[in-house]
Amino acid sequence: RAQGAGREPATSAEEEDVSLVFCLVAKGVPRGDTWLRSSRGAGVAELSFWNRRDSVARAVAASLWRAPGLAHRDRRVCLAFQDFSAWGLGPRLVSAVPCASEYMLLRHIWDSAATEEFAAGQEVAGVSLLQRSASPMESWEGFTVDLLGSLGGDPRQTALLLLGEGFPSLPVGAADELQAGAAGTGFSRAVCIVGCPLGLTAEGEAAFERGARRAGCAVLRLSLGPTPQFASAVVSRLQFWHSRGRLLPTLRRLAAAGADAAGRAGAALWPAQADAESWSDSL
Repeated sequence: RAQGAGREPATSAEEEDVSLVFCLVAKGVPRGDTWLRSSRGAGVAELSFWNRRDSVARAVAASLWRAPGLAHRDRRVCLAFQDFSAWGLGPRLVSAVPCASEYMLLRHIWDSAATEEFAAGQEVAGVSLLQRSASPMESWEGFTVDLLGSLGGDPRQTALLLLGEGFPSLPVGAADELQAGAAGTGFSRAVCIVGCPLGLTAEGEAAFERGARRAGCAVLRLSLGPTPQFASAVVSRLQFWHSRGRLLPTLRRLAAAGADAAGRAGAALWPAQADAESWSDSL
């Protein structure tokens, strides 16, 4: 049983509007006999194939941890499995896990998800169950509708970002240029779909897009570059620009101009490696 099980009182610091959500699409299904298996033991395809546990832990840490012991209060994670179940992870997870090692992080998530309170729909130490509709569509399309609906707010102010190597580059330009092109479209939140560790299939991408359009959200298909990256690296890049106020204005401008044309026209102005390594607002 996880420490601090049960619904926790909300604090004002943890009630900030959610502005960035990482939906980590993981391989396999959540099963206790494989979730915590030691990496030194016999491999299990569902959870050890392509180092899935390592990829999940690193991507979750990159999504929620601002610095050791400090959480991004306006960021959330949705950990989605191949059976279309999903767990929501929030900033309380950071305070509940003293050390964000792979084992400690996954141990806490699993213990929290194994409680009666979690099954009853309560948040347990930063971990909650995504509530599905009464008659859910068992597909990524139905999952996306439920995920976006759970976030609340005006769906027209949410952008769903599909990341793929063959899409136009995500350009992050000068602040004055972004400000000039962002008026009137009003995105206040981005939901980023990240394969963890493998990318989405074409069928999966199409299903996420259909679900987002059913929910009334904009959809953008963009790339962070031609080279495949670890999920945690993708998350870190998006975090970098969001924390500097560049990500949402960029998405606003692309949506207003037409994502494909704007993506091809703009240069991918990612930070130099030295700048990224010196950035203090990251894990």
